Parts: sequence; C-alpha cells; structure tokens
Amino acid sequence: MISPRAFIVGLAVLMKRTVAAVLLAVSALTLGACGGEAPAPSAPASSAVPSPEQVRAQLCYGFAILTPGTLELSEAISVLADTGSSQYQRVEALKKANANSGSSVQRRTDPYDCNSPSDQARFERYVQKSEGP
Repeated sequence: MISPRAFIVGLAVLMKRTVAAVLLAVSALTLGACGGEAPAPSAPASSAVPSPEQVRAQLCYGFAILTPGTLELSEAISVLADTGSSQYQRVEALKKANANSGSSVQRRTDPYDCNSPSDQARFERYVQKSEGP
C-alpha cells in the first residue's frame, strides 16, 4: 500500500507536469494563432457600420433559423393573452396553437423566408422585435 505522503508527492509531480503541458499547449496555440506577426491595422470606423443590405441579410438569416411554427404559436398566445379578443378569435388561436404542436398534419415544417409573401408580415414583426422598443 502507498503511504499518504508518497501519494501526495506523486500527485504534486503529476500536477506540475500537467500544468506545464497545458501552459506549453496554450502558448503554442497563441503563437500559432497570432503567427508572430503584428496585427493588421483596423478598418476605419465608418466601414464598421453594416450596410442596410448586410443588416437585412442578418435579419433574414435569424428569421430563417427560427424553429418552424414558433411565430405562429407566439401569435396565438398573443391573441389568447389579449383581453380584447373575442371568443371566436380565441378559439381560432387555440386551433392554430394545436395545429403547430405535436404530430399534427397542419404543422408548419418549412423554414421561414423573409422574401416569401406569406411570411412578409411575420418578418416585419420579427424585425420590429429585433430592433427593440
């Protein structure tokens, strides 16, 4: 059986080797990533502002990666939460919410498309929420 003192000494040696190996790996990765060269000069501040086309492309990408049916469910919940909604509107909202859940045949499976006329109103609401209040 190993004595506690021998165990602690062995553990300390192992820890020193591990720390040394980690430091060596980190320094190698840092030097490899930097390439030992001076950093490139930064671009002027005016080019850091994205163009309207770039902003739209980013918003379209964010819109497209949403889980299909998320926005329909959000719309249905908004109708249900609205105290001014009629009973008919609430029933229709429940139907839409049910259609977008589980294994419903009516469930949306295709991704959102910012250029699609059927998704245009949803995209506009998405943009408004993305820009904040």
